[in-house]
Amino acid sequence: MLASTNVASNAQFFVEGVLGAQFSRGLHWHDHVSIKDVPLSHSLTVSPSFGYRLNENVAFGIKGSIISRTDNNVTLSNNGAEILIEKNTFGWGIAVFNRYKLLGIKKFSFLVESSLFIREDKIKETTGTASSMNRVISEIGIHAFPLIFYDISDRFSFMVASDFLSLKLCTFTRKDNETGLKIQTNNFDFNAQSAIFDDLLNLRVGIVYYFNKKTDK
Repeated sequence: MLASTNVASNAQFFVEGVLGAQFSRGLHWHDHVSIKDVPLSHSLTVSPSFGYRLNENVAFGIKGSIISRTDNNVTLSNNGAEILIEKNTFGWGIAVFNRYKLLGIKKFSFLVESSLFIREDKIKETTGTASSMNRVISEIGIHAFPLIFYDISDRFSFMVASDFLSLKLCTFTRKDNETGLKIQTNNFDFNAQSAIFDDLLNLRVGIVYYFNKKTDK
């Protein structure tokens, strides 16, 4: 009875909003000559979540996400004219997740999140003024990555997430709407160090609100 009372006192419903943004620009080069300084890419990700914190160490819930991304690249044609290649991506995703607290130090908590997810990206790529590619990419699989929480108060926490040290197992499907070509592969991705700087720059930050006050001891 004492154990169940402790679990009930620590149980909490929560909502969470996560925002991810990225922007980069730079010079394009051809034969050691600068071509043009253009925005390389920019993206915005919005991800709301609703969950239940069972006790101090365990939580689970459901989340959705919407992403809008643009990637630009400038190249030269055979006659030396500049050609802008633009790729626009609009995607959505939904996942069920669970979290486990690994370590707590004062107001900081270090957790790992694992989820079962499904997502779809619609991509349109244009070269110059002509559309050259229109495809759909979908994934279904499992994903695990670390989280850091900082307790602002007994009802609010600040959260930071990154794909550094992430693990992903998924089935990846790519369909080209222009040709009808469909490719399906099974992927395993453990990201430990190859893209550490990109991942650290691509942090996702969020705010968590708990519907009732924390009672952790």
